Amino acid sequence: MPSSVCGATGLELRIVDPGFRNEDSGTRRERAWQRWAVDPRRLAASFGCAFEGIQYLARTQPNWRIHVVAALGAGVAAGLFQVSPTEWAVLVLTIGLVLAVEAVNTAVERAVDAQGGPPSIMAKQAKDLSAAAALVAAGTSLLVAAFIFGPRLARLM
Repeated sequence: MPSSVCGATGLELRIVDPGFRNEDSGTRRERAWQRWAVDPRRLAASFGCAFEGIQYLARTQPNWRIHVVAALGAGVAAGLFQVSPTEWAVLVLTIGLVLAVEAVNTAVERAVDAQGGPPSIMAKQAKDLSAAAALVAAGTSLLVAAFIFGPRLARLM
């Protein structure tokens, strides 16, 4: 799927049930459902765009790759230490947060760069703030790891 498709179209709510001829047909409930139906092809295209974004991150962003390796390490450690289901949930949410914030950071950087023109203070601040968000998320993940794995590692010593 070409990347231009991902940028040019978003997920739209559309009428997809072929049983409905127009918005005037059917009951009020059926018309309400028509407004919320999602075209499966557009949904699949939307997921395709998201996977293109993940591929771009993996291919071009060293910090993304570092976070993925750290996440895999945390998963292996969680398995070895047999952490509780609640601790697994906290780890998974933390990993998801770090990866999502890293993706947003990259998106902000790309959007600022796409504006072109001479460098500006506001463009620098936008990039610095998104990088700060990524740093805060990564720092938080280290604290979570320390809370979950610290006592277990201390017992091994």
